[in-house]
Amino acid sequence: MEKEYLPGKQNGSLARDAVFVKSKIDLKSEIVKGYDFNDGLDYDKLLATSNCGFQATNFGRCIEEINRMISKRFEKTVECSFYNEFPKNNCTIFIGYTSNLISCGLRETVRYLAEHNMVDVIVSTAGGIEEDFIKCLGSTYVGDFHLDGRKLREQGINRIGNLLVPNDNYCKFEDWIMPILEKMLQEQNEFNISWTPSKFIHRLGKEINHPSSVYYWCYKNNIPVFSPALTDGSIGDMLHFFSYNHPGLKIDIVEDITYINKIATSSLNSGMIILGGGLIKHHICNANLMRNGADFSVFINSGHEFDGSDSGARPDEAISWGKISIQAKPVKLCADFTLVFPLIVAQTFYQHRKKFNNSNNVVIDVIDQFEENDADIDSFKKTTLFNTITNSWVIDEEKINEIIHKKFTSKKFSYVIVNDFSRQFVLEGCGYDTDNCGDRYIISTHKTLNSKKEKLIEEIGINNLKFNESKRVDFYVNSKKIAHVRYFKDFISRRLMIKYNPVGNIYTRNYPSM
Repeated sequence: MEKEYLPGKQNGSLARDAVFVKSKIDLKSEIVKGYDFNDGLDYDKLLATSNCGFQATNFGRCIEEINRMISKRFEKTVECSFYNEFPKNNCTIFIGYTSNLISCGLRETVRYLAEHNMVDVIVSTAGGIEEDFIKCLGSTYVGDFHLDGRKLREQGINRIGNLLVPNDNYCKFEDWIMPILEKMLQEQNEFNISWTPSKFIHRLGKEINHPSSVYYWCYKNNIPVFSPALTDGSIGDMLHFFSYNHPGLKIDIVEDITYINKIATSSLNSGMIILGGGLIKHHICNANLMRNGADFSVFINSGHEFDGSDSGARPDEAISWGKISIQAKPVKLCADFTLVFPLIVAQTFYQHRKKFNNSNNVVIDVIDQFEENDADIDSFKKTTLFNTITNSWVIDEEKINEIIHKKFTSKKFSYVIVNDFSRQFVLEGCGYDTDNCGDRYIISTHKTLNSKKEKLIEEIGINNLKFNESKRVDFYVNSKKIAHVRYFKDFISRRLMIKYNPVGNIYTRNYPSM
């Protein structure tokens, strides 16, 4: 029972009891301990900061949370009767960032993730899109936070914090993007193409054709990039100027919101890495609301919650909305992500790089064999319309279905339209699927070889391909040829791509009964 304090009287025992309150601590609690440099320099131990306290603890927990989502990503999936374009793997990783990340040197970090297929979906603001392309055309320089804005304006230099961007870079950007916009308008009018921000960014990634670009690698690896506020920046300026002489170009944001929501709802598991706040944070969180919350979440920003802003809100607020799963263990790190994110990548994605490189989600410049008989190839081609502007095929679905049924009458057949970009045909035992990605077309077959399809596909990598004199490409596993592919006869000359992954382009998800 707590003793009563009486002013003016001697309360020695009460004072002692007040100072020396008995502790009731959970023995499972971790003990605070930092790095001891007497043990030498070990970077792995130095960056293991979970027991250090304050934001160092949150830094360590960010590493642990991202490693959990990566481990979940490489867990085996079980095939079932439902097939879809998504997920690419067992955990779909969403990453979002504000434009300043691309303006600064973290662009190279994100490019590494996109180049090696380490993330599945990207969301950024307009500046986070255009600055990537602008850096391919001109350099950004280190300056100072305190440079005089009036003098910089007179010199034609734009300041982003302590970074300096010459205005000439934006002039180069205008010269580069205007012809692309003209082509897009032409394709819209002639072929009734519905442009969206993600399709637009995909096209720009193709056109820039520069390996330093984040979105070049997103184009190469077919990573969708969403930017619902795409007009809020220099790209918006370009679209505005373009509309004076070329009115009518339309970019549909509604189609994209459906697209990102479908990715989230089709994901077996979902992870969010959000660098910064505002639009990019909420756009990813809201997509994951459609699946009753993300399974893994990491927020890195310097925002605070006292003003009720979404940017500064803690993950627990997102749980209340259903945007993060109630079973999740989300982490928020209050820090400048230019300091901490490269270190986090070093302890997470980079540590698992061999898994990513060996996951057989590789891109091959060949087309899988449809049939040996040229007549079959011709019959297939006659059922399609090749669009020379967009380098894509428009499929006559009824005729394709007829061909498929004739070829595989003994097989169970299912057909799913995934979205405007994708059509997929899947057969039990032997799959035939097509995927129109706007500028490229994927046609592939996957055959069960000695009932070991999954193992064989895992072992097939880019180093196991050998070109031979008959323009075929042979697949070798342990020095033994197990399959081959070839180019279609008289096929339009362009880049043809196939992606192989551990489940052979057959994606599964167990849905609850309605």
